[in-house]
Amino acid sequence: EKHLPREFEKELRLTHSKRKDGWGFLRIPYMDKDGRVVATRQRFPKGCPDRFRWQRGSELILYGMWKLEEIKEKGSVILVEGESDTQALWAMGYKALGVPGASTFKTEWAKDLEGLRIYIHKEPDNGGETFIKTLTLRLKDSGLECYTFSVSGLGVKDPSDFYIRDGVAAKKSIEKLIESAEFLDLKSIKPVIEDAPLHLREPEGFSYSDLGITAETNKEVEMICATPIIITRRLRSISEPKERVELAFKRDGKWTKTVMDRAHAFQARYITNLADLGCTVTSENARKVVKFLQALEAANMDVLKTVRSTESMGWQTEREFLPFAADDIVLDMDPTMC
Repeated sequence: EKHLPREFEKELRLTHSKRKDGWGFLRIPYMDKDGRVVATRQRFPKGCPDRFRWQRGSELILYGMWKLEEIKEKGSVILVEGESDTQALWAMGYKALGVPGASTFKTEWAKDLEGLRIYIHKEPDNGGETFIKTLTLRLKDSGLECYTFSVSGLGVKDPSDFYIRDGVAAKKSIEKLIESAEFLDLKSIKPVIEDAPLHLREPEGFSYSDLGITAETNKEVEMICATPIIITRRLRSISEPKERVELAFKRDGKWTKTVMDRAHAFQARYITNLADLGCTVTSENARKVVKFLQALEAANMDVLKTVRSTESMGWQTEREFLPFAADDIVLDMDPTMC
């Protein structure tokens, strides 16, 4: 399907297999710098309900890490989404690395790219927008020199399609696009939502913006909530071993904050209570919203602050009294008691 030479296929250690239900698939190994297989992705043909699956125990890394030493010698690398585009660029003689998915790039991967000039390919769809947005946000503080280009103006979607259509001859056209690639000023990258009460990293597999929350599955971008929801802080009670979380969502151009028991904020059956405040959470999307919030917290452990809280006014400790002499204690009172 991808027109790769058989010998090249062997070099990449691609193998074919079949699962019990009869669907055949291509097994694509991800090898680290030392050539050890640390992840395996299974690619199924069109028509199969599962286009891509990760083998159990896979550790996500950039596709092509075993080629990093020769890439360093070149001094530049093309970053693309997925294995097919990476393989097509290799077949044309380019140095490239593949990001497993549009929103999966990890901030720590930037260390492996130090000293390289980065060319990022952008696809002409929502996934392409997510890919560029994720990479620029994760590379923002890396100090790397980055450029963007796209083959879409040549009547193809990505390097793989270009290779299928024109073969190795596509290299000359890509060379011209790289020469005129647009400089990407990472220092000018804006936060995900400029007026957000707290600027957080987007978790892997998800994106959020003024338009809402999206999730990426098998290269498909799905809108899971029409209002962005974030965690702004954790509230730990000073009188009992209890923690609550403050959530904020944006609707009609305004942010609304509310505090929920931690157990409720991360359960689908309770997160729907946000609907009473105007958030677009329903019984249909609640499970996915909770999954997003869990991933958001995990990606921002170092950003989310924990504050002390109390449910009552008056003396809190021997030296702290609300509302006058306890500035670092948050009053977390039941609204019906106000």
